Amino acid sequence: MIGCFDPNDSTSESGANDSTDTSASTTQASLDETSDGNDTQVTATLTDPTADPTTDADESTTAAQESTSGATDTADSSTGDTGPLPACGDFDGRVVYVNMAGADLTMGIVDNAPSAITGNEQLVGTWPGYTSADADELFALVEGHFAPYHVCLTRDEPQVPDYSMIVVSSETHQNPNFIGFGIIDCEDAELNSVNIVVLSEEAGLATTTKAVGLSKHIGHMFGLDGVVDAPDDLMNQFVGTTLNGATFTETCYAKIAGANCESAVECEAGEQQSGPYLESIFGAN
Repeated sequence: MIGCFDPNDSTSESGANDSTDTSASTTQASLDETSDGNDTQVTATLTDPTADPTTDADESTTAAQESTSGATDTADSSTGDTGPLPACGDFDGRVVYVNMAGADLTMGIVDNAPSAITGNEQLVGTWPGYTSADADELFALVEGHFAPYHVCLTRDEPQVPDYSMIVVSSETHQNPNFIGFGIIDCEDAELNSVNIVVLSEEAGLATTTKAVGLSKHIGHMFGLDGVVDAPDDLMNQFVGTTLNGATFTETCYAKIAGANCESAVECEAGEQQSGPYLESIFGAN
């Protein structure tokens, strides 16, 4: 897996912590991404209450927090069943396991989601599951973000040999502002990526804010960088200023300074189209 990240991305794409700051201050941190969790319009800014605001994280070695996904399980047309298939079992495309049950991650050379192995030592350990009451709503929102693409997101352990996994926890880790860890997998080199997202119950984040951050981190798992001045795009640099109705767009947006991933779909050099990029990986629905 390639660890590429954006030093100026509010989401700590350095493998450090991502956070939400209910004080809604405007300092951008090298390791933390913050937002006003009490603002359902998601208008607060990201801050790092502890890091040096003049320095950016080294996002060239390990990457960020921010991933979770909602899922679209498809119907079994051969049996006439209109309900979802169990854990993407017969799905013919890429699979993302939104693990809200918790996980014990062990260290390995590369990520291996089916074996709960991570290549990032900061992710090693026991991660409690997501127990907040809005789990269904959160999953549905993220599911909607990825609906245009041929990808199966599931909350059940997938019955397929390869899948990416995002472990979602509602426990407080380090402090309520801590959001999680992760890796930016440039060019989607690793089929079995593992990431962590911490959506602390104690932080009181709006479900819409959680969904924006979650979907953005899923994008990172497949090689998308953060972009600037793009409140309508889920890869916007600051989760706290991203619109609730944001999507993966076809607009060309400039990547944040220091972005290291080369996008499979670009406009001009240093720009990114998040929607066409994901379509190039997953295909369209």
